Amino acid sequence: MRYQRVFEIEDKLVANKTEIQNMYDKIKSLTEENTRLEREVHSSMISNFFDYIEIGSTHRFESYVYLTGVQTGKKEVYKDRVVDVDSNFIEGDVIEFIKKNQKSIVIKCVTKYRQVYDPYTKTTTKVLDDKIKNMTFRIQIDSLYNNLIQRDADLKSRFDKYLKRKQSLELLGI
Repeated sequence: MRYQRVFEIEDKLVANKTEIQNMYDKIKSLTEENTRLEREVHSSMISNFFDYIEIGSTHRFESYVYLTGVQTGKKEVYKDRVVDVDSNFIEGDVIEFIKKNQKSIVIKCVTKYRQVYDPYTKTTTKVLDDKIKNMTFRIQIDSLYNNLIQRDADLKSRFDKYLKRKQSLELLGI
């Protein structure tokens, strides 16, 4: 009788292992589906954000942001060599959206500050940099979306309202 109980326990172990494997397969399947859905949502958000950005509109930065992109147009010249200006922005900088491409948006610096460190007072101050004014950058849409939406609650709120309104109109067939 005792041996029969051991065999029942071993059978239960095998059944449990099979059920665990089935659960792992289900988890893997659901994880793959979630990954696909997250990519779909992100792609849709990027596409809608691209539509939301209006040429000629401006944006004022409320905190430091580094946008992935390259400088275009007029270059900064310093001591007979061309210097690329980074596409980083600090609080108070204002950009204008001037052109949309398939994977990027071209921006122009309307107001650009730079931080200057004074070693004597050990303080950093913001100085308006007229040399960088009107410089243009081609910024990747992903970078623009991720940085602006995550860092600007007001812009995120306006974008969310735009998205809800757009989806409501689509549901109505308008």
